[in-house]
Amino acid sequence: DEWMSRLKNQQGEIIYWTSADNEIGAFIFVMQRGVDPLQQHIWIAGCDKKFRRMGVMTKLFEFAEQHKRAQGIRTLTVNTYPDKFVNMPAFLESRQFQHCYTTKAVPDSPHFNLGDKFSYVKEI
Repeated sequence: DEWMSRLKNQQGEIIYWTSADNEIGAFIFVMQRGVDPLQQHIWIAGCDKKFRRMGVMTKLFEFAEQHKRAQGIRTLTVNTYPDKFVNMPAFLESRQFQHCYTTKAVPDSPHFNLGDKFSYVKEI
């Protein structure tokens, strides 16, 4: 329900990569967030373990950036939790995303077990 709501109400779009066997191996869920119509947010991204370290996510991000630029989007944002997704900060920085702030984990937060949240932005 959450995914469908974001697809419908926040101009969400799922961009995905398929293997030669037509298996979905990686995806990026991009959506409108905030008031700037020229900015979109990568809400969630994932890659099947068997396709990791093969450049799949890099190709997918490159495609998503080109696709969004063609739609008139000028800025992409993304959040990650380095304690949980240890490779994501380096990946984002290698794609020229800039770390813009850190939100400290709060004990009463539903995401407390994920640790601090890092936010990134990229002009595309």
